[in-house]
Amino acid sequence: MTSMIKHIAMILVVSGLVGGIYYLMNYTDTFTTTLRTIEDIEVTSARIEREVLVNIQQLQGVTFTRELFDGDIYTSLQDIRQPIDAVNVSRTDPFASL
Repeated sequence: MTSMIKHIAMILVVSGLVGGIYYLMNYTDTFTTTLRTIEDIEVTSARIEREVLVNIQQLQGVTFTRELFDGDIYTSLQDIRQPIDAVNVSRTDPFASL
């Protein structure tokens, strides 16, 4: 008896899924909207790729001189790094129970 109930329940679940997919494909714009969105993304990414390639080609003409790094102003700069002290924490695990 229980195996028959399982079979009936499985048939209901499968028919519900098939019916839901059929409904979504025929009575909503979900699938067509998704396809349009994918096409829009592809067109946009192709346009951005062309723009980036154009910008990279423009950068190929840029040259750097070492005069800035050999100058007195750059060589006189000093490193003023300061270590950051550790902060005392009252609780190691903020999500632990009180």
